[in-house]
Amino acid sequence: MNNPESLRTQLIDAMAPRLERPLATSVFDHDLWPVLQAAMKAGELLVARNTVEQKPVADAILGWLEGVLTVVARVKQDEKIISRAQCLKILFDLERIAQRALTDAKALPF
Repeated sequence: MNNPESLRTQLIDAMAPRLERPLATSVFDHDLWPVLQAAMKAGELLVARNTVEQKPVADAILGWLEGVLTVVARVKQDEKIISRAQCLKILFDLERIAQRALTDAKALPF
């Protein structure tokens, strides 16, 4: 997931010592950001983070499905006491996460 505001801050901070902050901000907003944004939308630029190494898509999907089954098992276990609102919240959370994962997976070249 890209974080444009963090990228903006990092690049402006990197340019500020040489260009002064107002000029660095202007250069980023008017010259760099349009190019970076177009590249990210086209899937040609992924911003790397200092996080754990990415898993292959198939492994990530398997892990996510195992997680879904764990959540469903908990709901079944609490079936007699779980409220409709809690059940719907869990369902909607799963949908939101699945939609994000699907969007990310579609952005990857295969």
